[in-house]
Amino acid sequence: GIGLGSRRFQSVGRLAPCPARGAPGAMCSTAAEAAGQAFGTLPSPEPRPIPRARPHAVLCCRDVALSVAMAAGPCALRSVGAASRAVCEVAGAVWPAVLAACPGHVLVCGGYATDDMRLKSAERFSLGCGAWEVLPAMGQRRGGAAAALLAGRVYICGGCCGFDTALSPTALSSVERWDPFLGVWQSMPPMREARHGATAAAIGGGLYVAGGWGGGDLPLCSVERFCPRTRTWNWAPKLSEPRSWGGAGVLNEKLYVCGGQNKDDPLRSAERLDLVAGAWEAVPPMAERRSAPAAAALNGRLYVCGGWDDLRRNLRSAELFDPERNAWEAAPPLSSRRFGAAACAAAGGLYVFGGYEDDDPDACLRSGELLDPRSGAWSPVPPMAEARSGAVAVPTLA
Repeated sequence: GIGLGSRRFQSVGRLAPCPARGAPGAMCSTAAEAAGQAFGTLPSPEPRPIPRARPHAVLCCRDVALSVAMAAGPCALRSVGAASRAVCEVAGAVWPAVLAACPGHVLVCGGYATDDMRLKSAERFSLGCGAWEVLPAMGQRRGGAAAALLAGRVYICGGCCGFDTALSPTALSSVERWDPFLGVWQSMPPMREARHGATAAAIGGGLYVAGGWGGGDLPLCSVERFCPRTRTWNWAPKLSEPRSWGGAGVLNEKLYVCGGQNKDDPLRSAERLDLVAGAWEAVPPMAERRSAPAAAALNGRLYVCGGWDDLRRNLRSAELFDPERNAWEAAPPLSSRRFGAAACAAAGGLYVFGGYEDDDPDACLRSGELLDPRSGAWSPVPPMAEARSGAVAVPTLA
């Protein structure tokens, strides 16, 4: 019965290294040999040493780390990641796959309120029970920040906290991160350059922040990378053209940035960073110009939804980029027109929250919607506790 199975499991679990001749610490090759050593009822043949792989080397295998995470849960993955720097990099690399398969939460924070006030509030949506929970506020107000998940923690970079004396948006270089396991915000080293309306993504064990506005007359083309091991920011290859308020996502270990705004007009152009080559390369342009679209990578494709076109119209349309075809195609349109919405992929679906709708350009939305890529249908999700645009949405496991 159950008790017998438990006892058998416990017996196997008590196997220990046998003090064998000529092979100190070698493991006995069978359970029978172990029993003979323990009770003296069986002969003690010359043990056959079993090769041992170092746990560090095993856990550095991406597939093994992914299996550990799926079987033991996100907390175990986080603990495994603390074993060494190399294991931490592998653990960070499998987070997106774990997020895609495991129900968790979506963190939404910052942005602009209906009265254009910059927000520091944060809330999270439970993918399991479909309810919102208000979280501790960030340390600073941030509208138009850039955010990404790196090794289980959410990094919020830059943004705008208000206006200077010339009524120009005040860009921030400060960074903070949300630790969902501790439930606290933590201050992080600032970026090299202040920016708002930038895009961010985690790739190759680092956090990349690209473009945005820095307070000058033109958007930025600079890119910087944060290394979590050294806790330092370093310059990365520059964008091919200045852009702010674009969309970003990671496909096949390449960072894609698309759309956004130059000095005067929304953009159709798109480019991707090849980490091996260390350079940006052009990809085919989108079908429509889109400033401040909602974008996220899902099932190996980059979805770009809504935004603002060159006629200053808020859009419902959506499109996706297929890297295998190296082409854009139409995606199911949003249920509502949305400019400045936040998006993320989680639990196999694409979530879009907030933004502005052109029926009332001065009012932000509390509503959200979910795309099921299998059916191609959008469905509503419960509204946020607070209306917001220019916010960030990032999936977490806790």
